[in-house]
Amino acid sequence: MNSDRKPADSRHHLRLNVIGEVIASYDGNQPLHRYLASFFKSNPGFGSSDRKLYRRWIYAWFRLGKFATHLDFNKRVFVAYFLVNGLNDELSVFLNESSGFQLPLEDLTLRERTKLVHAAITSTDLGGVFPFQSQLSMGMDRTMLAESMLRQPNVFIRIKRGFESKVQNELNSKNISIEKTDLENCWMLPAATNLQELKSFSNGYFEVQDYGSQAVANLVPAQQGESWWDTCCGAGGKSLYLADKFPGIKLLCTDKRESILVNLKERVYRGKYRGLTSMVLDASIDTPPAIQFNGVLVDAPCSGSGTWSRNPENLVYFDESQLAHNSKTQSAILLNVSRTVSSGSFLVYMTCSVFALENEHVVSSFIQNSDYQLVEQRMVFGYDHGSDSLFIAVLRKK
Repeated sequence: MNSDRKPADSRHHLRLNVIGEVIASYDGNQPLHRYLASFFKSNPGFGSSDRKLYRRWIYAWFRLGKFATHLDFNKRVFVAYFLVNGLNDELSVFLNESSGFQLPLEDLTLRERTKLVHAAITSTDLGGVFPFQSQLSMGMDRTMLAESMLRQPNVFIRIKRGFESKVQNELNSKNISIEKTDLENCWMLPAATNLQELKSFSNGYFEVQDYGSQAVANLVPAQQGESWWDTCCGAGGKSLYLADKFPGIKLLCTDKRESILVNLKERVYRGKYRGLTSMVLDASIDTPPAIQFNGVLVDAPCSGSGTWSRNPENLVYFDESQLAHNSKTQSAILLNVSRTVSSGSFLVYMTCSVFALENEHVVSSFIQNSDYQLVEQRMVFGYDHGSDSLFIAVLRKK
């Protein structure tokens, strides 16, 4: 080996050791981004460029799910990085040569990179990336779903009405590219765009909200002046959408996690929303006292599988047995909150899941044992937009 290459090769081996150490020590019990933050805090010697490199390689590893598990570590981590990013840094070029792949140094599409990997490792498809055999929801394409796990999703924002020009001017001044979508005031920005420091954000002129979340919120059959209950509101994205769309609407936002309601209150204050109140409540067993609603929204707790392209560690650590438990909890919530809906009013069920057991099966079982009829149900396919996948069913009480 040329002596000039030895220091570089040594650096590459050191980086591979760090990547392997992090992957081996991570157990999935906390979000990967939090684990990495803790790891880097404990190892302050890593510079900014090193941290970025490690994040790229480690996230690529988890995006691979359980694909190509027969390969040794160096080959598999290279396959992961190549599929997600191509050959775009010194470490990837080094592994391409040292692992014997010799893939072309060209700017290739994901489909082209996938074809090369299949030929190199004698594989036929990406089934292992999304290996779960549970029935997918209606219309989901398993290949496109697997491919979407290999891409970092785009960032989407919802512009509050009346602030479009102010937001656009600031984004233009920061050279942040904008692509407007088919949804009103829903703009797509490049993946990983940091918006927290923008004045438009701190002034509450827009909300960071995924395309899929906005798409299903747009299907909620609410009207001006009505009263709605958001039973599992989380940070309240869909309620904030409705509050902006219908300024006179009244929304009760509840969640059993008091900590998440703090986040909602901060967003309400920043965006100067009106008509929203919140309280801690477990919708599977409790209902608000003596309140009549024109509609009830159930954004049910679920596997979150529609968001896994943002949280790819779940591809490795998710246990399919959780689906039956989730379905039972979702059904309990639907049954409990349905008692607060008057005749002719709406019950809207949503998840960010791609699994039928958490989606259509829950709705079908509920309808069979209740006096509700199905108005509409559909999936928003995240791989069509570089976003999350969500399910929605609109039910009406007879």
